[in-house]
Amino acid sequence: MNKKSTLFIFCFIASFFLKAQITSIEYPSGTLTESKIAQLLDNSRKKGVKKFEIEIQNNMLHKVMQQQKTTPTFKNNQKVASVTPHVNSSGCVNPGFENNSTSGWTFESGFSYDPSSTPNYTALPCPSCINNSASYIAQVVNDTSNSTVNNPAANCDVSNTTPCTNGIDNYGGFSVIPPSGGNYALLLNNTCAGAKMQQAQYTFVVDSSNSIFNFNFAAVLQDGSHPANESPYFDVSTTDLTNNTKPACAQYSVSATSGSLNGWTSSTTSAGTSVGGVSYKSWTAVSLDLYSAIGHTVTVKFTVADCNQTGHFGYCYIDASCNSGGSGYQITASNPLCAGVGATTTLLGSSGFSTYNWAGPVTGSSQNLITST
Repeated sequence: MNKKSTLFIFCFIASFFLKAQITSIEYPSGTLTESKIAQLLDNSRKKGVKKFEIEIQNNMLHKVMQQQKTTPTFKNNQKVASVTPHVNSSGCVNPGFENNSTSGWTFESGFSYDPSSTPNYTALPCPSCINNSASYIAQVVNDTSNSTVNNPAANCDVSNTTPCTNGIDNYGGFSVIPPSGGNYALLLNNTCAGAKMQQAQYTFVVDSSNSIFNFNFAAVLQDGSHPANESPYFDVSTTDLTNNTKPACAQYSVSATSGSLNGWTSSTTSAGTSVGGVSYKSWTAVSLDLYSAIGHTVTVKFTVADCNQTGHFGYCYIDASCNSGGSGYQITASNPLCAGVGATTTLLGSSGFSTYNWAGPVTGSSQNLITST
């Protein structure tokens, strides 16, 4: 066999194996230009990357090029600068988006790679990747909303969908506003994968009027069978900025790695099955007792991210409220107590706890208790 034949067979085998695996999208070091983008796309086509993946790559590369012009640079995977959060210093300002806006909240976004470093992809979670306050993806939604933070078909897999239609999430089938919330909620990120990272944070000074902070969240993540440090994830983090501590029972984090989404539900909608691996967690209520932090500044951060390989998405919904807690939580009643013989009253406990324990003539372990005593 001559050298030319040997070389041809080797190239054929190499080409076969390249096409048999999922090719990671490459990103150049330095500043992107239109010519560099065209060259990268051409390289991807030669490697056998699918058309919709090339469309995603094209969209992402142009976003990176724009980001390089408007955002701080990275050095050794550490952000140089970030946005200063808005601090609600008096009361509790629009925590649940009830004025149909995002006033009172601070937003940042980013991508899970650094185009100026090698390797380009950054392991997740990556707090230092979130550094841009100018181009976040968020929408205030209600029970009639159709998502507009969506994805033009030219930039995404055509089998993909927008997050919600007529106030219902397309993957989980749940309402986009929580059952125990107000009339509005926030949709953060979208179904257009691309290594995007989105963060919403609410920062406030704790006083007697807001010492109980309640929030609800729902999230949808697509499992791409990546390792945990490459997968879409959702994270809630609470920090007392005054003394730099993490309040107990106020942290939650999960990534869409195969087999790791305990307590989540696999999507069985046509949208979910068409893209595969989509799981969701419907509305979950959490209550934070911040009475001991009165006078302190506290921030609650909600972060959701796509996978860092650009092919799988993650998004979430958020709602919140504040209550005056005094030295403990409030219990309310559905009817006046002592209403008469044969009358019953439902005692309503605060939402957001994993367990409940009622003591007295009538006992119980649910959030609410029915009593005729």
